[in-house]
Amino acid sequence: GETIASTNYEFVAYDGTIKIGEVSGSPIYDEGQIVGMIAVARDATQKMEFEKALAESEKKYRDILHNMDDAYFEVDLQGNFMFFNDAMLLITERSREELMGLNYRQYMTPETAKGVSEVFFQVYKTGKPVRLFTYEIISKSGRKKYFESWVDILLDENKKPVGFRGISRDITARKKAED
Repeated sequence: GETIASTNYEFVAYDGTIKIGEVSGSPIYDEGQIVGMIAVARDATQKMEFEKALAESEKKYRDILHNMDDAYFEVDLQGNFMFFNDAMLLITERSREELMGLNYRQYMTPETAKGVSEVFFQVYKTGKPVRLFTYEIISKSGRKKYFESWVDILLDENKKPVGFRGISRDITARKKAED
């Protein structure tokens, strides 16, 4: 039935340790009237500790991504940005709002977009990452920039492909020196 109450509380276990309990209750009906309640209580200490550790780990992961010099990105299967770090904003010269949902083809020449699309298709088809391919983008100000990247498949919790993730390094200075 419907849950009408759910709460967490602290309790002292037989061994003297403080635990976290979780209780939820549902009404018992008789001819449309609530005549009682059934409740379930369980020790949620491990669950709460796991959730706290997971949140701390995720924060650490996000902090690392946002503070690294290389651009990290996640796009859906069509190539629309779902997540990216701050380096991606600097590279494309766009705001977070401008980049979120933007398709990678919108800041590349058609030839470059075709090549990147082929890389994404290869990763999708084989399930294996492609490392160190190069491509160019056109920043918001119109400047050409060159990148060296790796791309891997992004899977959901059921191991179904939902997009791609990768890291891109700006090699514009190196490319200009080579030319």
